[in-house]
Amino acid sequence: MDANTTITLGFLLAFVGGVGGVVGLISNRDAKKNSEGRWQGIIDTKLDNITYGQTLMLEEFKNIKEQLSDHESRIVVLELKRTRKPT
Repeated sequence: MDANTTITLGFLLAFVGGVGGVVGLISNRDAKKNSEGRWQGIIDTKLDNITYGQTLMLEEFKNIKEQLSDHESRIVVLELKRTRKPT
């Protein structure tokens, strides 16, 4: 093998190695991006579920508050009736 063939072979191997490295880098980047996308989708779904649960809880608290107000009014009426009874 002469010097010219050795140099050409060296450049060829360096070029193939560089292309392989770039292809590997792009492939890993895409795989990581897909993985992060799935992770982000899972987190978004969980946050949506939390928000929905919070909305349901707020509605339930509103109903409880209304019921409590109603019971409070009824108790006041009963107490007034009890205190006005002639003895």
